[in-house]
Amino acid sequence: VNKEWFPWPDKITCTLDILMHLPHSVFSERQIDILLWLLRVNNVDDVPSVKSVKRVEDTIQRLCGIRSIPYDGALGHRYYINSLADLIRQEMMNPRVRPLLHFYPEDAGTKLNEAWQAKHWLEELDPELLTPVVRLQNQDFFIFEPALLTSGEACMPFHWFVRRKKMYARAWRLRPVAREINCGWVVQQFQSFEVSEDDLLVSFKNWNSSGATSGLPRACHIYGIECEPEGELQPWILTNPVEGNPWRIRASGARVYAMPIWLYCDDTSGNLSKKWNKHNSFLFTPAGLPQAAVHQEYNVHFLCTSNLAPPLEMLDGIVDQLEHTWKHGVWAWDCVHEEYVLVIPSVLALLGDNPMQSEMACHIGSMGKYFCRICKVKGRDTAGKESNPARDTTRAQDGNDSIGEEFSGSESEARNDTSLNSARKRTKETMEELVTRVKQFVKIGEARCKDETVAELKSMFVEASTVGNQTRIKQRKTATGIKDTFLESFLDCLAQSYSKIRGGNNAKQEALDRVKETLPANVISPVWRVKGLDTHTDTPVEILHTVLLGFVKYFWRDAISIRIGQNQLKRELLETRLSSVDVAGLGISHLNGRTLVQYAGSLVGRDFRAIAQIAPFVLHDLVPKD
Repeated sequence: VNKEWFPWPDKITCTLDILMHLPHSVFSERQIDILLWLLRVNNVDDVPSVKSVKRVEDTIQRLCGIRSIPYDGALGHRYYINSLADLIRQEMMNPRVRPLLHFYPEDAGTKLNEAWQAKHWLEELDPELLTPVVRLQNQDFFIFEPALLTSGEACMPFHWFVRRKKMYARAWRLRPVAREINCGWVVQQFQSFEVSEDDLLVSFKNWNSSGATSGLPRACHIYGIECEPEGELQPWILTNPVEGNPWRIRASGARVYAMPIWLYCDDTSGNLSKKWNKHNSFLFTPAGLPQAAVHQEYNVHFLCTSNLAPPLEMLDGIVDQLEHTWKHGVWAWDCVHEEYVLVIPSVLALLGDNPMQSEMACHIGSMGKYFCRICKVKGRDTAGKESNPARDTTRAQDGNDSIGEEFSGSESEARNDTSLNSARKRTKETMEELVTRVKQFVKIGEARCKDETVAELKSMFVEASTVGNQTRIKQRKTATGIKDTFLESFLDCLAQSYSKIRGGNNAKQEALDRVKETLPANVISPVWRVKGLDTHTDTPVEILHTVLLGFVKYFWRDAISIRIGQNQLKRELLETRLSSVDVAGLGISHLNGRTLVQYAGSLVGRDFRAIAQIAPFVLHDLVPKD
């Protein structure tokens, strides 16, 4: 075996293996066989056979490949998920990726270019999901462990971050307390301050052996935590004071890094033709990569796909893998430090289009009365009800009314009642009511809360466990805007368990109870098991459909088809302006004015990104000023 080409035996086997696995141009065995024949005919030495190449491929797959783990989903579908731990190991040992990864948040002041500089990673993320340790002067300083400063003061770091290329910690003060038998520390949680790496002197592990700590209480004697001045002393439960941070024990002297990821889900077609064949797919990218690298195909990693299993059922398997890594971590070879390290993955945010993010947030969707997954802004009540002045006044004064939604209830209700609603007479809204509704709409609505949503979903399941509550559950979905598609499957099972039984409620309840006993322990969406993730706030707005294919598209179509219309002189002038405008500063190619005007209704997001930046200039004097 040639060590230079390990784990392949030689150069030709390596190049053939790469050729057989090109992502967009896969060679068949027959084609490889022809290629090998061509090499032999041209007197190339040591040409392997297809069989030997495949045998090497199997060996390499076992050695450093990605395992596909099978799952039997809670909804009855079988699916496979690529091992998240294996993918993380490959990232850490990849010399093209590892040097680019960031593991600590950064306080960059007013500068905000990367994910690790944003408030969410810097301030809001659960400290247990952040990198828990820094290595300084051959000492490991873990969070939730006492540390001695050069000033002689003791503190308890709970959050590490970078500022001007130096490590800093947010820490709580430690107050020494003397008791009858020995002395110890009280953690003053209400007093936090920042500590520079230059101020750290002695770590928890070296506390007893350092002369600087003589005369101080032992680091393992923590009596409790004070949440407010002169407040009641609460027990210290974040770590075992004698052992220190649990990651110190698991790492056994190795470095520990946190790796937040962007988790993405969308429905895509599995066909090369235009015929739609829906496949739900999960992918992820490391959030610690710079923007210039994070969207490169090389850094986008596939987890799973299925045309049968819904997204939340597959997410259940992904969360199982995450929960395992939160307990044990992922051992990986760090090609930068050339040593094994322990990695803690977490989900920084869920990415997807608006319908997918609503499903992830257990939200009823944009057609519901409560159409926002982030706050409790309310749409207009169902049109067509009898006109009632008292009701109209109440509606006009409702602080959560919106300006744009004509629908209420669930998405299915909106679709099923379309023909009925069109036939109903709409109550004419006065200008005063419209102005009031607009003013209320632009105010910040009451934010949705993860705990409230989980409590509501559990309450729905409790109600579904009793016969005769289906209508009430449906009303609760409409009244709250909460709908869990994962839970829906189990609610339907409970409802169908007694639908064909004739007799009293006792017989129906017995049938329902029998089916309930067969349901899994977790019947609500697995998204709520993701530590540190709140899908109401951690589902960023999807720019493509919301902005570019949203109001920018409708503005451009309105400007072309209505404002300019069939005025040939204006259309030609607009085409000329679009073709003549200098877009060199925008970093895009030359614009085709005729295409952007003639096919205004068939443009894509890339076109609207350019239009959004140049429209104020090219439409000058062509559309009304109002």
